Amino acid sequence: MNLAAVDQDDDPLNYSGVNLPANSELNVQTGQFAWTPTIDQLGSHLLIFSATDNGYPPLAARTTVTVRVLFRAVQQEKDWGFGVKAASTVFETGDPTDLYPRLARVFVDGQPAASTRLVETGNNPTLKVALTSYYDIDRAKTAALIDGVAVGALDFSDVETFGQQPHVIGLAFTLNLKGLAPGEHTLQVRSGNRLGTAVQSLALNVGAIRLTDQPLVFPSPYVPEHGYLTIQYSLSESTALNLLIVGSTGTVIKKFALDRGSEGARAGLNKIVWDGRSDTGLIISNGVYLAVLVDQSSNRVLNKAKITVYR
Repeated sequence: MNLAAVDQDDDPLNYSGVNLPANSELNVQTGQFAWTPTIDQLGSHLLIFSATDNGYPPLAARTTVTVRVLFRAVQQEKDWGFGVKAASTVFETGDPTDLYPRLARVFVDGQPAASTRLVETGNNPTLKVALTSYYDIDRAKTAALIDGVAVGALDFSDVETFGQQPHVIGLAFTLNLKGLAPGEHTLQVRSGNRLGTAVQSLALNVGAIRLTDQPLVFPSPYVPEHGYLTIQYSLSESTALNLLIVGSTGTVIKKFALDRGSEGARAGLNKIVWDGRSDTGLIISNGVYLAVLVDQSSNRVLNKAKITVYR
């Protein structure tokens, strides 16, 4: 950027600045201003420039310039065999906190977990945590804690880097936790880079009955006249269970009351077969139904699966 001022008497001018960034340069004679912002200088900067002549008394003029430093992530689109076709901005920010590492995904016993709710698990859960950042993830600043206690050194995997001096923009690690006491626990993930550190949490509830996989329904779509429907799922431990087949209006059309330890209500893999008939003995009609698994002792819904019936 070049500053320019005009003196009516053609007196020589000197240029000066206030609030200039530490790594900038201003030529006091020519008014040439040079600055290559660093990642630490994201945000808005108010720069004040003055031009002063050498007359007596000296005369001066002042101007202010607002500069906003942005971090921008660009995605390149390519034509096969023809190199780069076009570039598009996929992310832009002037806030350094937007570049802190953040949780991308958390899996508990192979199932995706949402950080906004309590995650049900057993006392020996396996957690896979994935982190992402548009800028960088410092592995030395990354740690996992259970109830405030570090779980030890992390073994990183799925490391994704970018740039000639590689910045880590994605990584994962797996925690095999042993012997968690029944009750609620907090997983904290701390991770940072040169801009700062973020702490994110996930609440775990140990000891509650849960499904350890996603319920499967087959065949799909189901034609009752062709045979039986199988509903398959795995339980963390044996429990008395209700399996409800619910219609589109919310009415329970079939109920399986399963005793603790019986097929459908025991620890591990369970399979319930259904002939497509309601509790009244009628074959159900076309439509979409839900298989709802409910723990009898707590009346808590463990999971649901969709059943599509086609006749």
